[in-house]
Amino acid sequence: MNMEEMINKYFRPGRLPHIWCPGCGNGVVTGSVVKAIAKLDLSKDDVAVISGIGCSSRLPYYMNTYAMQTIHGRAAAISTGAKVANPNLTVWQISGDGDGLAIGGNHFIHAVRRNIDLNMILLNNRIYGLTKGQYSPTSPRGFVSKSSPYGTVEDPFHPAELCFGARGRFFARAVATDAPGTVEILKAAMAHKGASVCEILQNCVIFNNGTQCRSHRDFYQSGIIDFSTKCKYFCSFGFFCTHGSKPLWSVDDNLRDISPCLNII
Repeated sequence: MNMEEMINKYFRPGRLPHIWCPGCGNGVVTGSVVKAIAKLDLSKDDVAVISGIGCSSRLPYYMNTYAMQTIHGRAAAISTGAKVANPNLTVWQISGDGDGLAIGGNHFIHAVRRNIDLNMILLNNRIYGLTKGQYSPTSPRGFVSKSSPYGTVEDPFHPAELCFGARGRFFARAVATDAPGTVEILKAAMAHKGASVCEILQNCVIFNNGTQCRSHRDFYQSGIIDFSTKCKYFCSFGFFCTHGSKPLWSVDDNLRDISPCLNII
């Protein structure tokens, strides 16, 4: 299926271009969702895209499938109802870090615990964007925002830990700007029978610009990767790891095995 056919089949007519800010990852993720559905040649009548409230939750507006933008924090609950009522539907749940992990946190962990066959996309920019820049459950300790002018005193959720703590069976992470990588994890999520959680790291150019660059720095300092003694490839941007394969680090567009650099913690 070429791009024109994909747009005509899965995008709602007259809704493009989208309304997100230039540089926001939501548009790229929307395209990645469409490409993943198209690669599996799913009928648009067999797909439901359901969201809560927030910048990322605008995504269903553009989908020429069954689509609902629901109420704040309740995307997992309504997605569960849709899947239980019609098990033949492929259900995509779209949430941001605030919508999905704050007001919707309880629904999130119980949907994962129940192992409902949902494809849960968590778009994480570590900020409330739609309400203009308050700290979210994934903002780092000390983060200065409109609702934390002296810095937060809270430690953030790590979505992967939350997923596994709720007995989740599938978790994947990608960066919004890596569209091919995002498409691959979304395809894997659809192939998984049960709850699948895909965290998509993205930037908010207006209220939290460069946040994922800071998260990389936090990752370096966490002790998970020991660059000081074992690995000389510090100034890199991509860490690629798939189930059953060696972890790879992108260095000048070359992928290198960094297994010796990993500390088990």
